[in-house]
Amino acid sequence: MELDVRAYDLWSADTKQDAWFTATCFKAVFETIEEKPKWISIISDSGSHYHDSELMAIITHWYYWYQIQVRSWLFLEPGEAKTTIDLHHASISHAIKHYIRIGHDLKKGQDIVEARKNLAGTYFANIESNRNEQENNDSGKKI
Repeated sequence: MELDVRAYDLWSADTKQDAWFTATCFKAVFETIEEKPKWISIISDSGSHYHDSELMAIITHWYYWYQIQVRSWLFLEPGEAKTTIDLHHASISHAIKHYIRIGHDLKKGQDIVEARKNLAGTYFANIESNRNEQENNDSGKKI
């Protein structure tokens, strides 16, 4: 079996980490995957927005909307993230520091994309939430 491990780093000016924001991030990732996997495993911290009943209700629709099964979800406790996630974040941090050291500024989201453009297997996106369109229906058009 061949595993395809990818990291998706999303940023936003919307600092409210709730079920709506989290679902929007997953939607952005799922819609960018050209060849969709049959299943995924998710590793996240143990933030309350991941345990939210609203998010759990949205997740029940993922297979219908995206044809992707969630096989497992590993919630890391504080201090437990000493895994690939820490290495990934260290790589991003190093790339950003290098970008600044060679004379660039981080003034907008596109600067983050430029700073990390040579990191293999990492995808970046800016999430712009429109909280006026919060809708969860079976059509899958909006979440």
